[in-house]
Amino acid sequence: MEFLGIQPKETVEPSTKDLESSVKHGESISKLHGVVYITEDSDDEDNREDDQHRRWTKDRRICSGHTSYGSLPEYKLKEDRPTFNGSFKIEELLDWLYEVEAFFEFMDIPDDSKVKLVAYKLKGGDVAWWEKICQDRLNYHKPPVCTWTRMRKFIRDKFLPQDFRQQLFIKLQNCQQGDRSVEEYVAEFYNLVARNQIQDTEEQLVARFIEGLNRLIQYSMTQSAFTMVEAIQQAIKIEKRFSRPSKASQPRHPRYNNNYSTQ
Repeated sequence: MEFLGIQPKETVEPSTKDLESSVKHGESISKLHGVVYITEDSDDEDNREDDQHRRWTKDRRICSGHTSYGSLPEYKLKEDRPTFNGSFKIEELLDWLYEVEAFFEFMDIPDDSKVKLVAYKLKGGDVAWWEKICQDRLNYHKPPVCTWTRMRKFIRDKFLPQDFRQQLFIKLQNCQQGDRSVEEYVAEFYNLVARNQIQDTEEQLVARFIEGLNRLIQYSMTQSAFTMVEAIQQAIKIEKRFSRPSKASQPRHPRYNNNYSTQ
């Protein structure tokens, strides 16, 4: 099963005896299409989920006027939850997680409604995956997943490769301008720097940026650049100078037209 276009980690099917032993040791269990998935799950996390679920249930009984997502005005519902496009990569999955949390904050979604909203937007095999997790937790007398923090952990552990940080760093190290414009290269460069949470100084960042520029632009940067703004401005100016057609390449036209025709 794919979730956002990312292949899940390979799993093996344990025996029933192993499952029972795993439950006793506080592991959560998930199974899809005959394959059982077991993920490390501490008793402390389960206890916190159970306590939180009890508090929210009690609050709903006491505060009957609590505003749920379903009762929000129609004009607010037009800002719908971020949806999956079925072909998410590592960066796209991280972007989706950020968009979901930004949506929660913008819409003032109550904590006890977040998991239900995200589950509602799952599609295809992703729905089966999540429903199986919920059913297996119920079968093995584990508390339901009721917080977005816990659900997000399930999603990250399941669908992000363990070495996704290394992959992002390698992508930054190999970031080159290639046949793109300087502005396009700048956009990807800043994106990868932010994702990797690079702590370079300004001078180190400039050196990293210049190293990825096309050689022709690199060699033409005669002025010293001490900030990213200076380096980017220089690179764009040089790019425009090289893209401008030279006068030597333009065809020369006669100054006067010969309007006389020969008989």
